[in-house]
Amino acid sequence: MKALSLATSLLAFSLVAVCPPGRVYAGETDAPSTQPRDDASRVAELEKEVAALKKKLAELEARLAKLEKGASPAEVTATKNFEEAMVQLDISDAEKSAIRDSILKCKKAMVETLEVPTAGGRIPAEEVIDCLVKMQDQEEGAAEEFQKLILFLSTEKVPGDEKKRSYLQALEESKKVNRETIAKILSPADRKRLDACHADWSEFELGEDDPFTQLYLARVNKTARKKDGK
Repeated sequence: MKALSLATSLLAFSLVAVCPPGRVYAGETDAPSTQPRDDASRVAELEKEVAALKKKLAELEARLAKLEKGASPAEVTATKNFEEAMVQLDISDAEKSAIRDSILKCKKAMVETLEVPTAGGRIPAEEVIDCLVKMQDQEEGAAEEFQKLILFLSTEKVPGDEKKRSYLQALEESKKVNRETIAKILSPADRKRLDACHADWSEFELGEDDPFTQLYLARVNKTARKKDGK
């Protein structure tokens, strides 16, 4: 932010310095009668631009001051978008990258868990996406169906799991590890801000390489192909 402040100040200075009033350089042919008026208009425009830049700079500096002092959760914009959440934290690029890696790792582990077939041959990953699609389409009974699925996942054991966990327990453990990892990166104030953005840190949307986005698209495409084949 200090670099931004310096850059903005230099830009404002350069705008004024580009065209000093009333000065004609060698080779210029501006008419003496019109040049002073043109220069005055240009200076007026530049002064407006500089004023706008100063106002924007003041807003940015005020926001930075809040972040450095620890902005209250009420001043944070709630969002599940990863990039939108990160700009509200006082972190470095390296810390941001580490946080993203943790969320990505967590989501991969969760998807891998859901893709393990149950003892009865059910694929939880496919059922979760199917329920979400039905809920998005506002199909009757979709919410109840999803609740039943969650209840099933809370009791059904993951086949081959050494800890003999249920699907839901395995998912919650992945979330716990992710939260602990991110908490070590963030300051106490930033933890509160991130909670204000979204309480479940494993649900931040990462974009095209988000494992749940890929799972969703793969399932939707597979379902569409089946319908087309009928």
